[in-house]
Amino acid sequence: MNLIPRARRARTSIAAALALGALLLSGCSAAEDSAQATEPQEGGELVIGLQGFNHLDPQQGGNNDDVAIQRQLVASLTVSDPENPGTVLPWVAESWEISEDSSEFTFTLREDAEFHDGTPIDAQAVKANFDALLELGAQAAAASQLLEGATTTVDSEHVVTVAFPGPNLQFLEATSTTTLGLISEESTKLPIEDRRNGEYVGSGPFELESYTPEQEAVLVKVPEYNLNTEVDSNQGPAYLDRITFTQIEEISVRSGSLTSGEVQAATFLTTPELDSFEQTPGFHVIERTNPGTVFSLTPKLDKDTPLQELAVREAFQKAIDREEVSKITYGDEAIPATSLLAETTPLYTDLSGALEHDPEGAKEILEEAGWEVGADGIRERDGERLSFEVIFWQASDPLIAVQEQLAEVGIELQVVQVSVSEATAREDQSDLQYGNVSRNEPDRLRQDLAAFLPVWAEAGLDPEQNPDLPEIAEALDAQVGQQDPEERQQTLADVQTTIIEDGYRFPLYTLISRIAVSDEVHDLQLDGTSRLTFLNTWVES
Repeated sequence: MNLIPRARRARTSIAAALALGALLLSGCSAAEDSAQATEPQEGGELVIGLQGFNHLDPQQGGNNDDVAIQRQLVASLTVSDPENPGTVLPWVAESWEISEDSSEFTFTLREDAEFHDGTPIDAQAVKANFDALLELGAQAAAASQLLEGATTTVDSEHVVTVAFPGPNLQFLEATSTTTLGLISEESTKLPIEDRRNGEYVGSGPFELESYTPEQEAVLVKVPEYNLNTEVDSNQGPAYLDRITFTQIEEISVRSGSLTSGEVQAATFLTTPELDSFEQTPGFHVIERTNPGTVFSLTPKLDKDTPLQELAVREAFQKAIDREEVSKITYGDEAIPATSLLAETTPLYTDLSGALEHDPEGAKEILEEAGWEVGADGIRERDGERLSFEVIFWQASDPLIAVQEQLAEVGIELQVVQVSVSEATAREDQSDLQYGNVSRNEPDRLRQDLAAFLPVWAEAGLDPEQNPDLPEIAEALDAQVGQQDPEERQQTLADVQTTIIEDGYRFPLYTLISRIAVSDEVHDLQLDGTSRLTFLNTWVES
């Protein structure tokens, strides 16, 4: 895959044409000049501005900025192949065997693999990690879902088997995730809060030097790191001596910090700011479309709101203009949601026919359900306003667009943007959850909804207003064991269609990871799941 950023590619093409002309006139060696210009340099520090991070424990999950830090601290059994979504390659595991029914996975580990303290990454260490994750339960919800029902057995010093009660097609890809990143056996015994503060022994190309929660994390290279993979252009330790992740919550301040040189890269900027950096000499933008679930709103049906009513959810779904929402978010490069999964996810199916913008249809549904337009344009019934609140920390533009679209049909959406930490603290107050999760495996949808379906099942919902919930749960569980790809894709398409038609999730747009970077930074890359990776990164002195 060509990892040269789009903006830099354009400039490189022009520069190449000029260089060729100069070469023909002067007889210089283009190869020598190119080598001098692109030779990676050892040392230096990269400072990157993030919107907000909560903690450093990969096994407890986190937002995109959390993972940007965590991924550098831990290696996984496998690594996602950026050129072939859904395919994994060796990392700590040098090979593996899968039983015919995909219920047992046996990994042979590299004999030279070590944690940062020099202790071996052996079969016992892998078992300790996976057993500890299952014991954490809800405190490591994402990891527990990946390992649900697993029994890990040490076959020999460097061979470990993970067995499930039945077929589990998602597990091999799961071993490439940061969530199943490996920490030392002793670290698995640490209190949760210590792990969240990064007080564990990791296995990645960097280790933690210092951490101030919600302010700064400083990582330094591991000189002995040797767990390079075939996707790495750098086959030794990291080039960078240090990475400083600094939390800058205000978008305009992050952008200004990059312009002024206080940071050399910045995440989660607005499309106009990113476009400006692309057009400004001295900067470029790297980007990659994220696999996994698209950015969506999920109603919390366990809360006593009108979202428990089928007609309201149907109208909500029809009122959204996904083309407009995505263009406001990403401009001409926008990818509107066409299913609950991103187009880059294996076994994706285009379901855009179920997601058509139909505001008149939305109004008709609400009228028939008895929701009448009030004096302020918001519908009411029996003294209750058709009003909901969403609390979030991400950029506000997409939700403001949704807010305006819903208002056109008489639904009020109050959008409350807060800091990352406050959004986490106030999560229970929000009537809808907003977000996405990136992963090269369609089972990510089952994992997402695992946080909702059991709660809804216990909420005593009216089955006429909330149909198909048992069937949805059953289909999501079934697909992970279906070994025929066509059968599995059809099951996924059918269950997504039901979820969309019943209004259990409102997909909006596909996430495109875009990071603005100073030109002094080379080979800052996004991996197979669009996570930042720094092993190959270097800075000009």
